[in-house]
Amino acid sequence: MLERSEVYSLNKVLTEEQRERTLTKKANIALNDKYCVLREKHNKLEKQYHLLLESNSQPSNTKSTPNPSTSQKCENVIILMRMFIPLTL
Repeated sequence: MLERSEVYSLNKVLTEEQRERTLTKKANIALNDKYCVLREKHNKLEKQYHLLLESNSQPSNTKSTPNPSTSQKCENVIILMRMFIPLTL
């Protein structure tokens, strides 16, 4: 038979483990939510990338200097990426 102090000690450990489990579950839910948001942003970026790729798939002349419209399109891609990819997560 367990002594009262042992029961108290075991109850204390159990309570702490239950608290940790609850915190872990909450963290897991938060991470799943962030994952879903990131997956959605990724899908949007993929669509935008493919649209941009299709819009630039015209035959190009073999020039060694970049033309201004291509440079502008690259700037637009960078701006779009910054809109969808936060600096800190």
